[in-house]
Amino acid sequence: MLFYFFDTSALVKRYHRESGSDRVNAIFDDQDNVLIVSELAIVEVASALQRKLNRGEIAVQAMNDALAQFDNAVLNDLIVTGFRSGFIQQARDLVRQHGLRTLDALQLTATLEFRALAPVFVCADERLCRAASSVGLAVLNPEATP
Repeated sequence: MLFYFFDTSALVKRYHRESGSDRVNAIFDDQDNVLIVSELAIVEVASALQRKLNRGEIAVQAMNDALAQFDNAVLNDLIVTGFRSGFIQQARDLVRQHGLRTLDALQLTATLEFRALAPVFVCADERLCRAASSVGLAVLNPEATP
């Protein structure tokens, strides 16, 4: 059994076909994998798909279908983790140490809560991948050449 923690930059590839979607889909399709996201992903996936709609990269119906598929995954397939006391300070430290954006630091902080399970951090943002690697996480960028 492998544990995968998805940052939204990789997670959205499950719901909108783009570079890296095949690798993300392969992880999702393996029933032995445990898939984890932070509750931030619920807002971030909707935001990412809305931006794609605004830029004309996705049709309204496709966005609605993608959101329905994601909502189903949240209910049935994903472990969704919340935030505990102390997350903010830890995220702030990651911002200062690695120059991360706010939500990226919160995503990484949420992942670190599962460190004992040795999750693979799945992320398509190079800066966040480097930060995750530097704090000892295994990292998979679905856009990178295997």
